[in-house]
Amino acid sequence: MRRKEAMLQTVGRETNQLAIQLRRSNERLNLWEKYYQKERLKSRPLEVSLPVGEQCNIRCVFCTDRDPKQSPIRYAVIGLDEFLKFFGKLPLRTASDVTLYGWGEPLVHRDYERMFDYVAATCPGVRIKISTNGLLFTEKWARKLLDHGKAHVNFSLNAATPKTYLEITGADQFEKVVDHIATLSRLRQQFPGTQVTIALSLVAMRSVLPEIPSFVMLAAALGVDHVVVQDLLLLNGHLREEDTPQSNYYLATEVLQYADRLSRLNGISLLVEVTGLYRLVLPGVWAWPTASAVERQPLDWSHLVGDECFDPWTQFMVSSDGSVSTCCHAHSTIMGNIFRQSFDEIWNGEIYRYFRRTVNTDRPPLDCRKCPIKCR
Repeated sequence: MRRKEAMLQTVGRETNQLAIQLRRSNERLNLWEKYYQKERLKSRPLEVSLPVGEQCNIRCVFCTDRDPKQSPIRYAVIGLDEFLKFFGKLPLRTASDVTLYGWGEPLVHRDYERMFDYVAATCPGVRIKISTNGLLFTEKWARKLLDHGKAHVNFSLNAATPKTYLEITGADQFEKVVDHIATLSRLRQQFPGTQVTIALSLVAMRSVLPEIPSFVMLAAALGVDHVVVQDLLLLNGHLREEDTPQSNYYLATEVLQYADRLSRLNGISLLVEVTGLYRLVLPGVWAWPTASAVERQPLDWSHLVGDECFDPWTQFMVSSDGSVSTCCHAHSTIMGNIFRQSFDEIWNGEIYRYFRRTVNTDRPPLDCRKCPIKCR
């Protein structure tokens, strides 16, 4: 029996090692194709986003109205059986990252833990990415991510104070969420060599702008790796144009430049995904883990000016109905449908090739012209 168990463990280690080698080979090939801006790719996407449902347990003031009587949007709930249908159609074993969240709170989903476990078991060594409001992110989830060993979790906190948090979410749960973040950060110290990273994000509403420097300092106190400042999209009737950072440009500029200095002093990566303000705080080439493969390759990236986009070479986002897009800003352009076409027909289809051909030119696709990175 012991001999059989030892053999199974050996096979398991060899399988895991093979999976890691397969991903690294795909990363290297993708890197060269990205560098030379190839249209038709032999590599597979580095990041595949899977749908898990769009339920939520809070109603943030900047988000879409989830009341079915008020909103025309149909919010999907993906069961485990439906979720598994995507696996045979997508190149998940070559993906470096698998994103497991959608437009909502993933931990609300009754099958989410089984979805996570299935991805972790089926794709050994893959980095699993989660975005959560943190209310349900208990110590159990912290340990699950750390046991997997390779994950990125973003906490959509959106405020630096309990008062602002209550105004945005309608929930008096700020301290609870902060405690959950602190638990993950504390437990992470017990896992030397872990590849679990933590981010805090907020939406740049007018009422939140003055808190951004404090938000960075909160992230530093919690031992967080990244802070993400996201653009405000007017998705409902609760907010107006005057609430956007663009309408408060001078205040936004001042607080973001100060936040940038604080983040550098505290060793935190700050990413500003705000139209018209992205260039204020340009992330370094090595700011995000997905860029790590570049560091070991003899390629000259000095020609990059900071507004290049490589999502059409790396991203494959699948929605609940099987439709595919290349990023959250290009959601109105459907690349294809995984239930009606093969992966290769979509990945090297005309629409993906068009995006690769034009995204880094003076005439990018219309969707890209609204993107914080591409908008000049």
